[in-house]
Amino acid sequence: MPQKAAKSQDKPPEKAGVEKWTPFDHPHYVQFNAPVDAWGARLLNDSVKPHVDSFNLFTNEILGLMPDDISPAEMTWHDGTTVRCWLSDLALHQPIRGEDVLDPRLLPTHCRQAHITYSGELSGTVNVSLGTGEPPVQMARVPLGLVPIMVRSEACHLHGMPPSKMVQCGEDPDERGGYFIVNGNEKVVRLLIMPKSNFPVALYRPSFSNRGPLYSAYAVQMRSMRPDLTTQTVTMHYRKDGTCWVRFTYLKNEYLIPLMLLLKCLAPDELNSERSLFELLCDGLMADTFVAERVTCMLEQMRTHPELKHVHSREDALYYLGSKFEVVFREKRGAGVSLDGIALEVDDSAMSPVEKSVSVARRLLDSLMLVHCPKGAEGGKAKVDCLVLIFRKLMALVRGDIAPDNADAMDVQELLLPGQLFGALLKEVLQSSLC
Repeated sequence: MPQKAAKSQDKPPEKAGVEKWTPFDHPHYVQFNAPVDAWGARLLNDSVKPHVDSFNLFTNEILGLMPDDISPAEMTWHDGTTVRCWLSDLALHQPIRGEDVLDPRLLPTHCRQAHITYSGELSGTVNVSLGTGEPPVQMARVPLGLVPIMVRSEACHLHGMPPSKMVQCGEDPDERGGYFIVNGNEKVVRLLIMPKSNFPVALYRPSFSNRGPLYSAYAVQMRSMRPDLTTQTVTMHYRKDGTCWVRFTYLKNEYLIPLMLLLKCLAPDELNSERSLFELLCDGLMADTFVAERVTCMLEQMRTHPELKHVHSREDALYYLGSKFEVVFREKRGAGVSLDGIALEVDDSAMSPVEKSVSVARRLLDSLMLVHCPKGAEGGKAKVDCLVLIFRKLMALVRGDIAPDNADAMDVQELLLPGQLFGALLKEVLQSSLC
């Protein structure tokens, strides 16, 4: 009886000239499932680039600008001599194990195994002088402590190292860094969402009305950024009596100043008259009665207020503002602490009472008011223009010409990077240690 032929287990031969295609040959599959190649390396680099670049900016730029805003420590001897001490030339060094070993480098793998922090020494020059403005009579280069170092940053030994060298140092050849090693544990500083810097944000918050019976829910806020990337927030509030007040924070305490008084302190002499300020705030549109009535109300407040009616010139405004804040800064100076890292102390031993108050007011305006603008007299006009811009946006918000900005929208947000946060914390620690 004939038997059936057994089915062949072999695959039929491929037709000549026809290539077999499988889903695994799709370019997207190859792109996302291939080992770490040029595409994978670029993806890993892009994921940690904001972290590493921000820390490099901290070591290369922020660290050099930090001493400019750190308040010097001052003390007065029994004979009246003022001793002044301040920091300069800050530098961050690479991590080392010691000088008595063959390879002094402290590598990240050593810290993981020994459960220690991957940190480098921060050094700086301590300057001592007798009297404000005098050259230093003594300078010393001293260590200021250990600062954590971000892996694969420019301050790290692994920076720019090829994969073959990485393996010799006990690291993964694809290590990209972007994190810190603290007590042997790898820690990442996550990116935080913050309000956009140097940009006026219109706000409507019912909680603003709780500041007083005259306060409304309307305000415009600006988060000003200094050259060292530390920030100072200024908020302009609209009150139901038609006036505007500017709020700022110093040492976790809030202070409010009338807008017209600030303009009198900042505006140059050619713009310090009532007519000039009126035209500046009204933008030359006298027919806009909504804004004109409120500017007139603020000018009338300056004329009728028992304490403000004597303010006629810029010097009068500076003297009045400084006399109100002189007590505040004297108390903070006596405590010897400046948590915000703001240099507000002045050597007033040889000044008259008027000069003391004017000096305090000028330091206040330079260090706390719209700090993204230049300091001194050249920055006064820029700060006036910025306050006028904030005022006009606030008036448009109150009148209903614009809607409040959406705080959740990306156009009014930015990221707080690790290097920026690291610099702000280090500045605070150095200020507290110096005082």
